[in-house]
Amino acid sequence: MGVLTHHGNTPHGIRLSVEHAMKMRHAKLVVCTSTLAQGVNLPIRYLILSSLRQGSEKISVRDFHNLMGRAGRSGMYTEGSVIFTSPNLYDSRQYRNGNFSKSWTEVLHLLNPEMAEPCISEIQKLVMPIEAKATERQYDLAPDELLTMYSSSSEEALDRVRQICLELGEDDSDKIEEQLADRFKTLSVIESYMTALEEFDSGSVARLLETTFAFMQSSSDERTKLSRIFTWLSSRIADTLTEAEKRRSYGKTLLGISDAMQVEAWVNQHRENLPFIVSYEDMLVAIWPLMQDTMKNKTFIKCVPKADMVVFALEWMAGHTFSQLHESMNRVGVKTKWGKGFRKVTIDQVVEIFEGGIAFDGMLIVNAVAEFLGEEDPSYTIVKGLQKRIKYGLSDDSSISLYEMGFSDRLVAQELSVVTSPHHRRLDVIDVLREKKDQASEILQRYPSYYSGVLATLIGG
Repeated sequence: MGVLTHHGNTPHGIRLSVEHAMKMRHAKLVVCTSTLAQGVNLPIRYLILSSLRQGSEKISVRDFHNLMGRAGRSGMYTEGSVIFTSPNLYDSRQYRNGNFSKSWTEVLHLLNPEMAEPCISEIQKLVMPIEAKATERQYDLAPDELLTMYSSSSEEALDRVRQICLELGEDDSDKIEEQLADRFKTLSVIESYMTALEEFDSGSVARLLETTFAFMQSSSDERTKLSRIFTWLSSRIADTLTEAEKRRSYGKTLLGISDAMQVEAWVNQHRENLPFIVSYEDMLVAIWPLMQDTMKNKTFIKCVPKADMVVFALEWMAGHTFSQLHESMNRVGVKTKWGKGFRKVTIDQVVEIFEGGIAFDGMLIVNAVAEFLGEEDPSYTIVKGLQKRIKYGLSDDSSISLYEMGFSDRLVAQELSVVTSPHHRRLDVIDVLREKKDQASEILQRYPSYYSGVLATLIGG
């Protein structure tokens, strides 16, 4: 008897193993959130629903229909069943006056195919109202106001958020901030994509908008607003990046213009000092203030005190486990914002901070530093090496090579590197694994069978 868990902050290596076990039917029963059931192509015969809620909110019709589509998947089963396990749902379906209960009405609403909800693009959300769920009121955020907030300082944006909260009667500003942060992220992605366009003019930008799913789904009024947003972004790029070569360089960073400009300014300021840094650890310490200011991960932003986080980033890069990082952070008193107070970080938040924050956002910042330095700069090689170490949370080339070859768990890669070190070129690593197959297999016996399968694929059986 065993239990497989799966949720949004499951570490990457464990997630791969769990999904492999499900697909290979090593697990007969999976207890999971609706997110997993919607996102992974599992061989589901019976979908058992214990509740009509996702956390504190009712499940949407779109998500429910998506869940139903997972039962009896083509090529796996000829049919599937969706079972509601709460007996009260049916037993209490009708009042004495003959009217259906609220919960039963919700079930009928979910099961009605005519109630299917349209898909909404992230781009389309840019022109949708801000919602205060507590008061069920909306604030119609005009494109110009959104763009002004996007281009303003964080302090000015926060002031405007507080004003919007007052107008909506919303006490918790975090929920409004999250909605705006998601829109700012979308604007940044669009901006980054535009800078990478080979042809950059008003015509190409208009064609870009017209090819989006958002444009197809939008009303005439929404299309006008989206056109205003795309035109503003393109004008900003044209005014800021007048040279095509510089625009392409910005495009390679995968950052919005504001963040890319901040990174470029930092590189120009520190370019002369960087060649004197000879270790990856010291380079991380040097770049950390820039990373700290530009990372967008929500959980990382809520952490205090920020000054201590570089210590844990170094531990992450040294290959420390999530439990070790969790213990270190709690030992020094790192907390995260929770409503109007603070709480100790949880292990789930630790996974999100490092895999979602430092390994992703931080990696993009380091990549941008390398891009603005250029390949001819003496610091380029060590910065690119730092990028991989931050991305994977590993300290040596052999472990990184193994991780990239499919042993995508930090602990597995580190233990297996004992066999392959100091080799790190792919062909050399495969040759060593083939020569020391028994030793490698013995190590992998302690881990999920997924990784033994990776080894068999690499060495040919």
